[in-house]
Amino acid sequence: MHIVAFLPLLLPAASAWTLVLANRVWDGTGNKGCTPATTPAGSTLDWDRAWLSDCCVHLYNDASCSSQVGYSCKDWKKTTSQRISTFKVTNC
Repeated sequence: MHIVAFLPLLLPAASAWTLVLANRVWDGTGNKGCTPATTPAGSTLDWDRAWLSDCCVHLYNDASCSSQVGYSCKDWKKTTSQRISTFKVTNC
């Protein structure tokens, strides 16, 4: 009976990661290519990874994901200081 109580802890997470930018939510279980996410400076950013996940988020201020303005491989909450145009998720 005690094993059943711990079973949810052993099941894979529904999402390996979740990104919230200015109240828009993206989530997934693996890598994500260059994705539009137009967000003005001063917006709320919240990056969360599942336990034991190695996923990293990369933030860019251009449409082609070539001008990186931030990244994190750990959970991250902040107010953006720059406009965000796109993001990628890697290392999942």
